Amino acid sequence: MASPSVASRNRRPAVDTDDAVIARAIQFSEWAKRNAKAVIGVGAVALVAVAAFLWYRYDSRQSAERAAIAYAQVEQTVLSGNATLAQRDLPEFIRRHDGTVEADQARMLLAKVHLEAGKPTEAVAVLQEVKAGMSTPVGAQASLLLAAAQGEAGEREASVATYLRVADAAELDYQRDAALAEAALLRQQGGDFAGAAELYRRLVEAAPEGSFERSVYEMRLAEAEGQALGR
Repeated sequence: MASPSVASRNRRPAVDTDDAVIARAIQFSEWAKRNAKAVIGVGAVALVAVAAFLWYRYDSRQSAERAAIAYAQVEQTVLSGNATLAQRDLPEFIRRHDGTVEADQARMLLAKVHLEAGKPTEAVAVLQEVKAGMSTPVGAQASLLLAAAQGEAGEREASVATYLRVADAAELDYQRDAALAEAALLRQQGGDFAGAAELYRRLVEAAPEGSFERSVYEMRLAEAEGQALGR
């Protein structure tokens, strides 16, 4: 049987722990009373921050929905073939919804309208304002269109450079291959046969063995290499 002194020692830690918890609670209560204004102020700031965050989330969703609905309407204007109306409505849509995915899609539509009207320089200016990154689907599509517009505007080197940036950043294989093929063709047309061969070689290496695409790229590579050697 344990002696009274031993039992006392065994019970003391639990008592001490309870006393410590009560003491800390009392200290906190006294501190809260002394700093009531500060505690209320911090709570109010936290409440305002949470409310602002929730409002931001709600407003962002509402803005995205409004942009999607408005884009569908302005897209119909373009599809109707009324170029004059499209050139008026699209810039207004972009101004109102700038920063959204739909605004960048509207820029691509406006650029296509300019290209169809034989205004590649205007198309280039619009596409250079696209906000989406080149690694995103919208950004990659816009950059491919930009490169094509630069080519039509006679900016061959700028067009090749844009195509190569797309090829390096695109996450989808078909976008990479399209960019490399167009850049290679531009180099070939400009007399840079060795540069064209370099790009066709990249396409050959990326294409599956025995595929039709690989056969086409191999023929173009052989043609560019022959031109580079003066054959």
